[in-house]
Amino acid sequence: MRGGDPSDRNMPGSGHMADLAPYHPAMQTHPRMAWLFALLLLSTLAGAAACTSAAQNTGRTLTDGAPHEYIIGSGDVLEILVWKNADLSKTVTVRPDGKISLPLINDIQAAGSTPMELKEQIAQELRKFKEVPEVSVIVTDAKSRVVYVLGQVVRPGAYPLGPNATVIQVIALSGGFTQFADSNNIIVIRRGGGTATEKRIPVSYRAILKGQRTEGDIALQAGDTIIVP
Repeated sequence: MRGGDPSDRNMPGSGHMADLAPYHPAMQTHPRMAWLFALLLLSTLAGAAACTSAAQNTGRTLTDGAPHEYIIGSGDVLEILVWKNADLSKTVTVRPDGKISLPLINDIQAAGSTPMELKEQIAQELRKFKEVPEVSVIVTDAKSRVVYVLGQVVRPGAYPLGPNATVIQVIALSGGFTQFADSNNIIVIRRGGGTATEKRIPVSYRAILKGQRTEGDIALQAGDTIIVP
């Protein structure tokens, strides 16, 4: 704004852009420019309001969308850290019986617990020997969270189990069906928690395509075996 412009004397004292718009040189050049300037002003104010709203909602969105905590299983590699005590800190593998061995406290059940729950269990046992133990449990290798694909797929083998993974998603990871696959007679073998009993779940690719619930796509669990005949 030029200090010597006569129009400055009549300009309102408000500092808002809306008050300044009629006195902008571009507005006095062409009526259409006044319209564009007003549109730009409204867009700027709307954008600022949206940013403010997003900033206010960020915490809630992150909290609501937080993933479930990991459940430790057999085969997982854990790093147990006891603060200022290297002798008690150890890297261990969860045994097939679901337990781990640690100095002083010997065997402790790990499978089926979250890292936070296991941390509290270890700390409780160590309190018998140490006044206030500071314990951390870190899953360094999640080997228990796998499923197996066998039969007529391009790449049979073990695959990591992602959140809410389904039969078709894991088959896609394995490269899909071969030309000889009987995709309408897939079997998922599921063994119940730590027992020898197994459940055989039929899955039909045709039913999945039709959106049917019966024998359709199912959510997988760690240790499931998918057999494609």
